[in-house]
Amino acid sequence: MKYGPAPRSVGMRDRSRGKQLKVYHIGAKRTLGAYNIHVIEKIIWQTHNYRYDDLPNNFKKCIASWEMLNPEWDHRYVDHNEREAFIKSRYPELYKVYEKTYGMYQADIWRVAVVYEFGGVYADMDTFCYMPLEYMLQDKNTNCLITEPKDNKPNKNDHINNAMFAAPMGSRSLKNIIDETIRDIDNIDVHSIFSQEALKDYNPFFNAARHGNNYKMLDCLFGNNKINYYGNVMNYKDYLKEIVKLSDDEIKSLV
Repeated sequence: MKYGPAPRSVGMRDRSRGKQLKVYHIGAKRTLGAYNIHVIEKIIWQTHNYRYDDLPNNFKKCIASWEMLNPEWDHRYVDHNEREAFIKSRYPELYKVYEKTYGMYQADIWRVAVVYEFGGVYADMDTFCYMPLEYMLQDKNTNCLITEPKDNKPNKNDHINNAMFAAPMGSRSLKNIIDETIRDIDNIDVHSIFSQEALKDYNPFFNAARHGNNYKMLDCLFGNNKINYYGNVMNYKDYLKEIVKLSDDEIKSLV
């Protein structure tokens, strides 16, 4: 089955220029007695409170990293007004929870709902992509939620962050998170609900997306300073040359 672009009525910024969405088969698994194959739709979802045109340059460079290394994927950016319109129109019960929270907690709810409805990959705005998604997600079991590796912090229980994850349209795991969030409306803790669901069938991808660490890392990466990434010391120009493989002339047009 092929899926068309998200309906324009939900107000999402569709940067695919009307292209038909690609469907990428990753680690396809068949359940006993069934023939339907789970797939990850080739959509990258990101959100912030800004309208797209008003995003700070560092955020736009982060978006560019996802687009440059994943040219076959469609990128969808959604601002806070569009997030609310989507939840209110598509998930009225979930909206009762949504309107009781604010800011990043609303984004936590939206990211689960939008990937459940359309499938794809969600990534926080301060994540910077260092490797194509095909490599990060290869051989993963798409019957389970695909997440970042769990945090193993001293004296704390295992925790899985929701800053980046992947799932097919109609994911059972994401539906469980939505249902539990609605059920526990008076004790909203989407982070914990997400982590508990992800730990049921731990299914991490190879994490090659660097977090901004309160944006300090991004300031270093996009400035003249260099950061150490998996043994490679680089700044943004190094990244464009060594990872994205751009020519010097192409780099000059971007920095």
